[in-house]
Amino acid sequence: PLTRAVRGLIAAMDQESAREEMSSREFRSRIRLAARTPSLSAAARAASQETERAIAEALIVPGVDDAAARAAAGAVMGATTSLLLAWAGENNAPDAGATGTATGTDGDVVTVLSRGLLSLLGES
Repeated sequence: PLTRAVRGLIAAMDQESAREEMSSREFRSRIRLAARTPSLSAAARAASQETERAIAEALIVPGVDDAAARAAAGAVMGATTSLLLAWAGENNAPDAGATGTATGTDGDVVTVLSRGLLSLLGES
């Protein structure tokens, strides 16, 4: 289930409409605000629980243990939220654009998320 979840999320982020949204200045501003504001950061983590449930439901198929599906969904959403907030928090200079520092959040957000999610599978 973990491989399916990781590959599915990466495929979704690779869609042109997702890349456009995630590369917009508005997206960066919203995520930066959430990363800098503890209550918004906590709210972002809580909001991801609904997506986590949807992913788990999609992963539960005959032959897949419910617990394994839920664990995979939790791992993917936890990693995604952490990576996204770290990317935004380290890219908070006014004209930073979509680049980060040398702490693992270098690059555009899709690349950062993809690289981080693939690390769950032992890839990079």
